[in-house]
Amino acid sequence: KRQHFYLHPDLRFSCGVCVCVHECSLSMSFWERTKAGVTTGFTAFTEAAFEYDTPKIVHIKNKTVGVVNRLVQLGIITYILVFAIILEQGYNEFEDVLSTVTTKVEGLIYTNGTGNFANAGDRIWDSSDYVIPPQSPNSVFIMTNMWITNQTEGICPEPKYECDNDNQCDAGYNTGNGILTGSCDGSFCSARAWCPIEQENKNITYSGPKLLGTENVTIFIKNSIQFPKLAHSFRRRNVGDHIDGSCRFDFGANYFCPIISVRQIISMLEHHYTFHELATNGSVLGLQIDWNCNLNRDAEHCKPVYSARRLDNPYAVFSKGFNFRYANTWLAEGGTLTRQLTKAYGIRINILVTGQGGKFSFTDLLLTIGSGVALLAVATVVSDIFILYVLRQRSYYRRKKYLNVEGGASFFREDTIVVDQKESAPTEEDPLLGSHTDGETSDDGSTSVNKNRKNHHRRHS
Repeated sequence: KRQHFYLHPDLRFSCGVCVCVHECSLSMSFWERTKAGVTTGFTAFTEAAFEYDTPKIVHIKNKTVGVVNRLVQLGIITYILVFAIILEQGYNEFEDVLSTVTTKVEGLIYTNGTGNFANAGDRIWDSSDYVIPPQSPNSVFIMTNMWITNQTEGICPEPKYECDNDNQCDAGYNTGNGILTGSCDGSFCSARAWCPIEQENKNITYSGPKLLGTENVTIFIKNSIQFPKLAHSFRRRNVGDHIDGSCRFDFGANYFCPIISVRQIISMLEHHYTFHELATNGSVLGLQIDWNCNLNRDAEHCKPVYSARRLDNPYAVFSKGFNFRYANTWLAEGGTLTRQLTKAYGIRINILVTGQGGKFSFTDLLLTIGSGVALLAVATVVSDIFILYVLRQRSYYRRKKYLNVEGGASFFREDTIVVDQKESAPTEEDPLLGSHTDGETSDDGSTSVNKNRKNHHRRHS
């Protein structure tokens, strides 16, 4: 390459060599330095960007390495066949279940209206009384405990606001139970509200559930499923074709009789809860119906699996359990608006339907096999790690595995190739690969490379 220099005039030339006698000033202009830097940077970038790594096959005759490689390959193939294809059904295409659930509760309860049951009254309760609301999407609430207050609209004392005079009662203030009138009635402010205002006795409420018979009421759960994408005509229910209303759900024998009692659902919970502790403060349970169907087989092999768990927090300190209020309102004699306010505690059962259907798909099978075959590359990685970092002869193997071939500096012309072998032939017989002599050709062709190197140096000299 030509380099332009601004030289001091006192120069002598001998044998084509520039020799400085007094002072040599090799200064380049800013533009020439910039141009030289850009050219050098571009050349370095092109050489780095267009390098190429090609695999080199080294055949290693070592039983230890061979055993390690085959064991890893065997493990991967076993994983593909047993786990990915057989256990995980890698040959199937899957679709989540599409379902609908309806419920019907039956059972009769009697309270005698004495003792702790006085607030419940002496009466008969059926499902129309303790199932609230009558229908709810994918769930059912069964009232097990309550506090009942019979009320009429009027003016009565507000128990939460004590007073000594009218000035302590802010007229028009909303207390949550009513609107203060501004007058003090004895020890409490008067309010326009549903009277008397509810005053629940916690000791009676928490003494136990009032509707003890709800433990034995039955729930008829009808669940229909389908897989419209995989099998448009496939339909399945958890109700058998030959059952009647007298059958009862049995875990081991009768999965297709979905008439199940509250006691049975509680027995399925992961912890040993009692009806008393669930029914007194109320609770939320989840009844799960799981469908895992192989659509390659007959529909009769598609069966539901039932399980249950408690969904609310049993260790909560504030607002433990589950309750709400509802009222039945009517117009009494004389035109007085009257209602019965019920604070209902109970067991809410959410019905959760899960599962999926699988049907054979050649595409999914090929994807599973292809993904598994790609894992076979792990065997090569493990074997390389073993020979390069574990074996005693790892330095020798590393020299055999890697070969650096360097081209010329220019990307745009044909250059002489230099092979950096960095290999000294063993002087004695290697315990694993045998012996080599100076006149023989090694496994990777190092002798021929050395000959090319000699010719290369001879040509340049």
